[in-house]
Amino acid sequence: MSAPLTVPTRGKLALPAALSAGAEKHAGRMLIVDDELAVLDTLARLLEREGYACDPANGAPAALAKLTDAVDLVLADIRMPGMDGIALLTRIMAEKPETAVVIMSGSSDIAAAVEAMRLGAYDYLTKPFNTEDLFVRIQRAFERQRLIRENRQYQRKLEGIVEQQWGKLSLAINELRQTYHAT
Repeated sequence: MSAPLTVPTRGKLALPAALSAGAEKHAGRMLIVDDELAVLDTLARLLEREGYACDPANGAPAALAKLTDAVDLVLADIRMPGMDGIALLTRIMAEKPETAVVIMSGSSDIAAAVEAMRLGAYDYLTKPFNTEDLFVRIQRAFERQRLIRENRQYQRKLEGIVEQQWGKLSLAINELRQTYHAT
């Protein structure tokens, strides 16, 4: 198990020494949102070293400007000036409900965690968090996104097959009617 990633409310962060240098690429794009540049930079470097494609956003307005269909996961701090993480979560769920959102907090406020989950957050992390725990939660969120996309593809494929079969059935019914009326 790796050492906890110390993510204070203010100040510099240090990356754990035991990060893998040749990390494999992970599918999906992640938007990291925090108002503290040190936290933002550290998380982005940490996750990029693990093979994740990350796009840092300094605050909620910057995150909303970067939110596109290409973003699969948002990792956002709950306490930010102006628009906080809960307001950001609400906007993301309204505009891009298929996006997984993991909320981070420097406090273990159970009410905030419950509210975030009720509003659609996929998960909730309390700082400081263990890097392995962070990686597992992010991987699960990406896996959920992959399963959702796969499910949609299967659904579209099934709808296409049903439509094709319905067309064949309609033709057969019309042929039967014509044959019936001809006799």
